[in-house]
Amino acid sequence: MTGDTRTSYGWCRCFAEQTARRRPRKVIPLSISTADIPIIDVDTHVVEPPDLWTSRISSKWGDLVPHVEWDADKREEAWFTGPQRLGAVGAPAMAGWHEHPPFHPRHFAETDPKSWDATQRAALMDDYGVRAQILYPNVAVFDAKSIINMGDSALQLACIQAYNDFLVDFGNEQPGRYIAVSGLPFWDLSATLAEIERCAANGHKGIVFTQDPSYFGLPALTDRHWDPMWASAEEKGLPVNFHIASPS
Repeated sequence: MTGDTRTSYGWCRCFAEQTARRRPRKVIPLSISTADIPIIDVDTHVVEPPDLWTSRISSKWGDLVPHVEWDADKREEAWFTGPQRLGAVGAPAMAGWHEHPPFHPRHFAETDPKSWDATQRAALMDDYGVRAQILYPNVAVFDAKSIINMGDSALQLACIQAYNDFLVDFGNEQPGRYIAVSGLPFWDLSATLAEIERCAANGHKGIVFTQDPSYFGLPALTDRHWDPMWASAEEKGLPVNFHIASPS
C-alpha cells in the first residue's frame, strides 16, 4: 500500500510538472490603471455641522432642536436635544485627527475641515481615487429613537426633513460626488410616503430604512404593512439601504 501511494504521488507530481512546462502562461496585460476605474464609496458618513438643525428648524421648539453645547461633565462639545445627550460633536470627524478612538476632538473647531467641508472633502477623495460617496448619517437620524423620544410629531418630521435638505445642499456644492440617501419618519407610514415623494423630487438617490421596525414597536420588516413603502421605492427606482448596528 505504501509503495503504491508513493508511486501514485510521484507520477502525479511528474505529470503536473510536465503539464506546467508545456502550458504557456497566460499573461493578462493591465490595460487600464486604477485611476481609470470609478470607485464609489458605498458606506461613508456625513459629518453634520453644528448648525444643521438650528439653521433649518423654527426656534419655537427651543433646545429640543438638536444642537451643540458644552458638556461640562465630559469637558467637550456635544450634541443635545433638550437634556438628552446624543454624542460628542468631534467623534464622527476622526479623519486627520492625531489620536485613535475613543479619543477625539473636543471642539468642532479642532476637526479637520476635510471631513465636513464638501469641497475639501472632495479634494481628499480625489487623492484617494474615490469618485463618489453614498452618505449615511452620524447624529440623531442614525439612531432614530433620539428623534422618536421628542414626542412631538411636527418636530420629529422637521428634524428628518432638515437632515434630508442638508444632504441636498451638501451635494450641490460638489455635483456628482455625494449621493444622498434620505432618512424617513418610518414611525408614521403616511409621513414616510410623503417624504419619499419629496426627497425623490429633490434628487435623493435612495432611502435609509430601519432594519428592525419591531424594535420600535412597529410591524416587522416583512409585514404587509410596509408594502406601500416598498412599492413607492420601486416605482421611483430608489434602493432601500440598511446600515449594520443601527435599528434606525
